[in-house]
Amino acid sequence: MHQAKRLLLGSFALFLAVSSPAQIIFESSIDLPGEVALYNLEVLPDGDLFMSGRHGDNLLLVRSTPLGEVVWQRVHPEIGRQYVGPEADGRSLWPTTDGMYSLTSLALNSGLYVFDPANGDVVFSNTDLIPSSLAWTSADSLVWLRGNPTATHLVFGDKYGGIAWEVESPVFSNPSSSIEFDLTTRTSTGEIMVLGVFSYPDPFSMTLTYKKVWLGHYSSLGTLVDSLSFDLVSADAAWAIQLDQTSDGGFLGLVRVGSGYPMWIKGNADGDITSTIDWGDVYASQSEMSGLTATRTMELPGGGYRTICEPFNGWPIDLIKSRAIFDMDSTGAMTCIRYLVSDSTLRDPIGDLGIDAEGWTFACGGASYQPYGTPILTWTGIDELCDITTQVTTTESALTLQISPQPSTGRFTISGLPDGASYSISVYNSSGKLVQQSQEQSTPFTINLTDNPEGLYPCVITNGKGMRWQVKLMRIE
Repeated sequence: MHQAKRLLLGSFALFLAVSSPAQIIFESSIDLPGEVALYNLEVLPDGDLFMSGRHGDNLLLVRSTPLGEVVWQRVHPEIGRQYVGPEADGRSLWPTTDGMYSLTSLALNSGLYVFDPANGDVVFSNTDLIPSSLAWTSADSLVWLRGNPTATHLVFGDKYGGIAWEVESPVFSNPSSSIEFDLTTRTSTGEIMVLGVFSYPDPFSMTLTYKKVWLGHYSSLGTLVDSLSFDLVSADAAWAIQLDQTSDGGFLGLVRVGSGYPMWIKGNADGDITSTIDWGDVYASQSEMSGLTATRTMELPGGGYRTICEPFNGWPIDLIKSRAIFDMDSTGAMTCIRYLVSDSTLRDPIGDLGIDAEGWTFACGGASYQPYGTPILTWTGIDELCDITTQVTTTESALTLQISPQPSTGRFTISGLPDGASYSISVYNSSGKLVQQSQEQSTPFTINLTDNPEGLYPCVITNGKGMRWQVKLMRIE
């Protein structure tokens, strides 16, 4: 049973909901006429959200608070709309090293654009520099991939288009073989990682081409240190999905090496692979996930990963479980899975997600479809901003907490945890500032926020074993 209450904040509809099995904290939509689409999301250092997409044929930038309230929204008709599809490679929105945010792979006026997140102003642009994937190394230098129509060169240079060095993708013994670069990132030691697809023809066929996903490790000077190719798969069935730097200075890759079977690749700052996780091992015990595949993953602050799981081919057959968001630990053991039930707001795909320092998840996306199920490869606004709490599969930590009332004018009761343990309760405001802390020996807990302003308050409950539960309390007037 999906229960929701709606609060009107200016031109926004804020949905506070508790649903099973997923907990949707709120949902917000951009108030603009015509088609609005959001593709990329970054969590700013102060907790706000910075998103990019399009309004009609114009670039749209939006900054909102963690509650979904718009701080500003900017439309840039001089740049043109941003395009993205369900198989778009990596991100288009990237943080620079001096607090700005860059946007690449734009049309109609393709190029590199750098924006100030304070107001959405363009602080730098270069329409001659059209990187398909890039990683900033300083305020004035970056690594990027270039080539037409596919990326064939790894380039190190400056944002003005100057090139210090560039290397071509390697060619193997078969003269018909090649690597198409897709994604790049940089580790904290300066090593450069590149994900691509290695193609080569079937020796017994004039038309069939086989593909492998290829991971290349380059030095800071562009020397290929080593590389790894993943298992041979059928023709046209290999994708490099994601490659990001991790909080420890290493890298995290997500690749698809067959029909719906991704792999997670984790490495350290020296460019060495430290672990791989195979998709088949992750969902072996979840028969409902058949037909779904991982499309976006993020490292959790406490370790492990949170991943979006979408239909592999078009519209899902089972609309009751049309999407999943799941957590797994560093070994690949699934610790939590939440199926997002199908209704008008929940069945559309997610475009991107971000996780703040407390582990709260924010997502944007959605997709339009023409009659008879033909997909239109655009998005239709913010699909959802949701809180997925980590829920490991042990008896105690799998307990579901109840909040009553929710929302409340200030007094909340939290129940669902066993008596006889010592609990530490910390309540934060939307900016992450600690506003209340207490120690409790018995349940249910009572929390009084009547002296605090209206808003959303993350609450973290920890027992003596170090197990954590996270909920959010909505204070209204």
